[in-house]
Amino acid sequence: MLVPIGSVELPASQLSVFLKVCETYVGKPSRRDETTSLDSILIYTDSGTYGADVGKATILVGLSSDGVSASYFSRTCSGSLNEPILIEQSRLKTIYPWLGFVAAEGKREGGEDPVVHWSVSNGGASTMRASATTAESLKVHVSTAEDYPEREVQAILRAGGQGDAEVLDSNNRPLPVGAMFSFGTPSTKVAAVKKILGGRMDYYPPAHPAGMWVAEDKSNGWRGAFPADQYGADDDVDTPEVELLLRELG
Repeated sequence: MLVPIGSVELPASQLSVFLKVCETYVGKPSRRDETTSLDSILIYTDSGTYGADVGKATILVGLSSDGVSASYFSRTCSGSLNEPILIEQSRLKTIYPWLGFVAAEGKREGGEDPVVHWSVSNGGASTMRASATTAESLKVHVSTAEDYPEREVQAILRAGGQGDAEVLDSNNRPLPVGAMFSFGTPSTKVAAVKKILGGRMDYYPPAHPAGMWVAEDKSNGWRGAFPADQYGADDDVDTPEVELLLRELG
């Protein structure tokens, strides 16, 4: 017997953006035969203030991580979920076209972005239905969140912008602190989020420039944490050979 876990409602285009931003940080198994809960998005609802809005609102939260970097994204919604759910990345390739059709049909009719009602029950059953559209309902399989390492992902987010004032290289030598820092592959996911949201991205340095950085798009409710590249203990951090302090990410 199916027992309702809850339901949420938000416009189709907003749900699509929500899932795309969260997907950016989803982890990928190192082998084809390997499975990991990090290949999914953790979704839950919370209650609190949102942005400049006055009063409490229901907030839809998406948490995702590749095990090195992490992302927290939120959007206001109607409804609530009684417990967190996981949606695998592989399910999204079915959801995006459906949401795109729903949003496009709303535009053709000259109306507002159709609202999607996403109801979730136990046993992995969930259904998306849209108002004012000819689209049939879409069944989406979800999972329970008991195996998701939420505590570890939240720890990555909390570590961003903090950390130790001293960072050692592989030979236990302290990395000097100066004018240089370097962003590598993990930071490119920030660029991907910025491309989707189009908002201003602010960066917050850790206690040591080779530690965990934070990037935030406050106006859109997104926060991410990622590690900087590890430069060498013998590098000249005040007059580096490559004049690169911050790569343009967007």
